[in-house]
Amino acid sequence: MSVLTFQGISGATYDCAVYPINHSTTPHKAGIYIFIKPLTNEWQPVYIGQTHDFYNRIYLELEDHDAWDCIQRNKATYVAIYEFSGAEQQRIRMETDLRRNYPTACNRQ
Repeated sequence: MSVLTFQGISGATYDCAVYPINHSTTPHKAGIYIFIKPLTNEWQPVYIGQTHDFYNRIYLELEDHDAWDCIQRNKATYVAIYEFSGAEQQRIRMETDLRRNYPTACNRQ
């Protein structure tokens, strides 16, 4: 498993474990997830979200994800996850921090 570091607009960094999309070993943990696609020398975030359970959100319920069609159209092939067991409001702040630094094709807000 490889690790990628993403930086929020605040300067905070998030070291994320990288999994192929639809990987059954995605952990039952909370945190931030970033659907990404490879470019020549970097990874491009396609969608950034937060969840209380990675396994349910990005494995079991993946095809029901509200942005799944867009994620597929934009050719994301991996998901980077940052485990964080704190309160949902803290996860939302982290998600917002990252989204402000990375414009994505599939986040609607």
